[in-house]
Amino acid sequence: MQYTCGFSHLFFSLILAPVENVILTQEITNHISSDFTSASHLTFVQNSPQSLQCVAVGGNPPPAVNVIIGKRHYTDHFSTKILPKITGKKGFRLMHSTTVLWSRDFIVSSHEDNRKLKCIATVAGLAPEVTSARIQVNCTSKQETLFATYRVDIYY
Repeated sequence: MQYTCGFSHLFFSLILAPVENVILTQEITNHISSDFTSASHLTFVQNSPQSLQCVAVGGNPPPAVNVIIGKRHYTDHFSTKILPKITGKKGFRLMHSTTVLWSRDFIVSSHEDNRKLKCIATVAGLAPEVTSARIQVNCTSKQETLFATYRVDIYY
């Protein structure tokens, strides 16, 4: 006796879901929800490694996420993690994802001071979701360091 199993017709429907929120933060955390607020300003120290995280909450399929300052792409400087979440009853399940880009050694120079850093999350076929923050780069020159080591007393 020979048995053959198979499907004469396979039904699969991919429902596109938009990104709910895009968040920029200098705090690396695993506990970000869609109601978390993004930073509007990011402060860095020139040429000093610091943390930066861009999180896209929602989206199906998982969105492509890019980090851009001006016209320059920095996405390759980040690690990526996709956290899937499935909700609903069998047969009516909905998949959501949270896509996290993070770096613990993100470095900016004084040339990026006062520029906008953008985090762009795109689900193919839907409009991108964008959040941005103004960058402030704190610089320390050798001259400022020299003056900081001397005490000046003025008498009248």
